[in-house]
Amino acid sequence: MDFSLNGLTDLSDALTKAIHSYPDMAEDKLKKIANNLKKDVVAEEKQTIKNDDTRKKNKLTTPQGFSVSKVRGYNENIEIDFSAKSKIFHLVENGHEQTTKDGKKVGWVKGNFVVKKLRIQYAEFVMPFEMDQLLKDIMKACDL
Repeated sequence: MDFSLNGLTDLSDALTKAIHSYPDMAEDKLKKIANNLKKDVVAEEKQTIKNDDTRKKNKLTTPQGFSVSKVRGYNENIEIDFSAKSKIFHLVENGHEQTTKDGKKVGWVKGNFVVKKLRIQYAEFVMPFEMDQLLKDIMKACDL
């Protein structure tokens, strides 16, 4: 996942300065955002996937089916990874060809693109809001 603050250079510069001063607050905010993304993906998968035992068995509709890594990096270069544990997640997300046991192609199973949709929503709406909140929190901690 890649988020950027295009068009918000003042906010970006101020946030970079604040992150240098308060890296722990930035890490905590990033963990919170990643865990919220995980919850949102699970909720959306539950809405999208219904009555399919194979997918439920592969934990696509439970929080245990996804993982959030530890925060890596320092200052404005911190990052966190979000990934699915299921071996078939990429097939459900992106779609795939359906084949018979002897290898004949019988059709295409459409993907649900849940993570892609949520990634766009987070980039456009959630991240700018959360980064603005982080900046306000840091300014409050700095008594500015």
